[in-house]
Amino acid sequence: MSYLATVGRRTLASAGVAGLLAAGVVACGEQKVDHKKAEDLISNLLNVPSDVSCPDNVTYKKGGTFDCDASITKVRTPTPGNPSGVSRKDYIVTVHMIGDGKLKVGRGDIQ
Repeated sequence: MSYLATVGRRTLASAGVAGLLAAGVVACGEQKVDHKKAEDLISNLLNVPSDVSCPDNVTYKKGGTFDCDASITKVRTPTPGNPSGVSRKDYIVTVHMIGDGKLKVGRGDIQ
């Protein structure tokens, strides 16, 4: 079982089918995604210490998607093969723009 399966997917399943969040800011007639809100959405769904980064220049378009980077750090007892005990896994998370200014991230969106 992968680290994602034991941490990310289980946590996402317990959080429900998907996370939803209002997208953000309207400027010059175009609605831009608030990347901080998208990052918070992903961090809350992962429910483990994580580092999330989303692009800050995404124009909201119903049916569109954008990708964010997420890194999960796990600290375990040091071993000869990993003397620091720290392991880090990097993922790409696809965020869906589902309409009415809302964002959605589901279990299958973490790669």
